Amino acid sequence: MAFRAGIFAVRIGESDHIANKFGFVFEGFLPDLSGGGIVLAGSQHDIIFHNVVSDNRGNTLFSGGIVLITNTLPNPDGSFDASKDNLVALNRLSANEPSDIVTDATSTPNVFVRNRCDTSVPDGLCGF
Repeated sequence: MAFRAGIFAVRIGESDHIANKFGFVFEGFLPDLSGGGIVLAGSQHDIIFHNVVSDNRGNTLFSGGIVLITNTLPNPDGSFDASKDNLVALNRLSANEPSDIVTDATSTPNVFVRNRCDTSVPDGLCGF
């Protein structure tokens, strides 16, 4: 599992993220992690391109193929960083649960280009 929290301008490319379904517990730091292929939590200006992401499954906030979510840890002022201004392009995703691409409502804007996948939350992020 590739996990990036609050990181800026990272490139994750040309790698395989397959069958991550084991739980990770970071007591007092993050909620339980499991089932995420590539997870961006509060990350901005990143490029996620040309990866194979499949069979990643779990039932946590971080589960799915490529997951872009708001950071779960507050900033000193109490605000939370959303994952935004990221490029997700030319990835091949399949058989990820709950979905191949997952974003939360506050993680916008992000750009999704020509990702081969079957499912996304929200709908419409595959195949552009």
